[in-house]
Amino acid sequence: MRKSVIIAAIALSAGIALTSCKTTVDNYQAAYDIAKQKDQGDLDDEVYAKIKAEEAPKVTIVNGDSIRTKVEPLSRLNPDGSRTAPSQKFNVVVGVYKIRVNANAHVEQLIKQGYKAFLLKNTESQFYVVAEAFDDIDEAAKFVKAFEKKHSGQYVGVEQPVVITPSHLMKRF
Repeated sequence: MRKSVIIAAIALSAGIALTSCKTTVDNYQAAYDIAKQKDQGDLDDEVYAKIKAEEAPKVTIVNGDSIRTKVEPLSRLNPDGSRTAPSQKFNVVVGVYKIRVNANAHVEQLIKQGYKAFLLKNTESQFYVVAEAFDDIDEAAKFVKAFEKKHSGQYVGVEQPVVITPSHLMKRF
């Protein structure tokens, strides 16, 4: 009798443990809603959607080709750890990382492939992997198309290459 009580207690404990730890769609939805609320703050859905749309890269037509472009404050991260202002206006970004070590590894990989890759950092501590930089948007657009043909889908944190211009290089009106 004592043996059967112990077995029953073990079975009951195992049953409770297995059923109480299951993740469900409702759990995931609740976690998503909490994260969205933290990100969104006190903004209503419509205002929040407009802000997010403004942050997204714009589509720009260059010589009949469409490329994604964006302007934002950036600093260049040099290999020695120092920061400088980016000197070229059109930086072709092929990776976005939150961890610098991962971004550095991507830069090194591109350099081994013959690109003049380097890192940019934005004000939100995101590290942009730049494959090449140009002073002319036509050259940047040509590079984007060639890079897409050679490395289709091999981007991290971006759907396709984005040409980012540091805000300090924009013409002041």
